[in-house]
Amino acid sequence: IENLNEVDLFLLNEGENILKQGWDSIKLLKDVDYIDLIKRSMNLGEICLGKTDESNLRKNKAIEIGKTKNISYNVIEEDIYVYLKKLKRRNKNLKIEYYLDEFINSSKLGKDSREYIKILLSFPTDTLKHWLRYKEGKKDMSFEEYLTNIKKAFEYER
Repeated sequence: IENLNEVDLFLLNEGENILKQGWDSIKLLKDVDYIDLIKRSMNLGEICLGKTDESNLRKNKAIEIGKTKNISYNVIEEDIYVYLKKLKRRNKNLKIEYYLDEFINSSKLGKDSREYIKILLSFPTDTLKHWLRYKEGKKDMSFEEYLTNIKKAFEYER
């Protein structure tokens, strides 16, 4: 194994753990009645905002949406997943259970919704995304920049 850089060495050391984490998340999906979530969403005409951050949402007497450009029909679990993922990126030690429970209770959702969101949050999406970018070399970045991005994602998704 010659000519390995820091990224290659990190991936050789942690790659199996990253893939196992992803596989373990996928295996948990079999316990969630996703079809029921989709049926509920379709029957209620649920929408997702697409952009769920402080720049698009504000709270006055109610929650107000800034832009509706990216709204689409989807299960509402996707919005809270995206939002919690952003919070997790900023603070890897964030205890998401409280926010997740608040959303589930206020939206009157069930156990499958909670489990589905937790599974999405446990999947190493960003780590794998940075790994793929490195593999394909699509970004004009140094090995150090690739390594920083992969390690940062790995830390908050672990």
